[in-house]
Amino acid sequence: MPDKQMEGFASIAQYLSDPLVLTGFGLLLFFGFAHGVLRSGLLRQVNQSQSYDLLKRLILFGFLGAIAVTVLAFGLKYRELSKAEQTAAVRTICTELAENRNTARELAKNSATILNNATIVANALREDSQSIMGLMFPTQNIDSGIVSPSAFKMATQRMELLDNSGKLDSRLERARFELSAQAIASTIQNTGTAMQSLSDMEGKRYVMVRAAWNANQSVVRRISIVDLSELESVYHAFEGSRANYNTVVSYAEAYLQSVRRLLAPEDMVINQPRLAEALAAERIFFDVANSYGNSLIEQIELAEGTLNRMNCRV
Repeated sequence: MPDKQMEGFASIAQYLSDPLVLTGFGLLLFFGFAHGVLRSGLLRQVNQSQSYDLLKRLILFGFLGAIAVTVLAFGLKYRELSKAEQTAAVRTICTELAENRNTARELAKNSATILNNATIVANALREDSQSIMGLMFPTQNIDSGIVSPSAFKMATQRMELLDNSGKLDSRLERARFELSAQAIASTIQNTGTAMQSLSDMEGKRYVMVRAAWNANQSVVRRISIVDLSELESVYHAFEGSRANYNTVVSYAEAYLQSVRRLLAPEDMVINQPRLAEALAAERIFFDVANSYGNSLIEQIELAEGTLNRMNCRV
């Protein structure tokens, strides 16, 4: 018989995890106890007035206890999220992060394209190291492993080298330079069109979103099926990759336009200030492209690693 009673209790015990069910169960026990007292005859052992007072107190304590337990139960129920609600919130956040991940991958591809376009221009400037163009743009300026003098000093040295070479006075060398300059300026113009389509400096095309994360902050703290504490860092990583992309785009545009101003000036004069500007922009861009480009890839890999570890995949 006891075994059957235990089996019967075990069959209903699983439902007692719900705060509201537990409240009802507690009230049932209390009023069952009160009913037992009334039927036991204990109240007949005292006079009518005392019996009335005891009954009143019993009902009052029962009522107050019921209110307290009910309030507590509703509080617990409010704080609790069902597994389905938690799963829905996690899925919404993971979907948003998947969109950010895809955007970050596009930015990485675009950064590689921008670097390739700028490298084409840089190599064209140095196609012949003994030409006017080659003497103006030394290879060391695009090698981040080499310590170079300031752009102003390098430009001064290069202009002196050109003057001493006599190439600026050669009609043949000038003609070769003008043809090369025209070709490179045309390449920059074509590249500039592509750059504008990739830049998105206003953040309208390549957007890192966190609307779902912000909207579910009250829910995130109560989710128990998965630890979401690391996801804030994932959002920061994706937003950091977007900021790094903007930096790469900005310096790439500055580099290409400075070269264009040097090679196709309105007054057709090659001078030291314009060369210094182009050399400075070139050095900065390739330094930034290497450091920020690598950082962008690292941020994406970090974010994807965290998402995989948390099984936040869509």
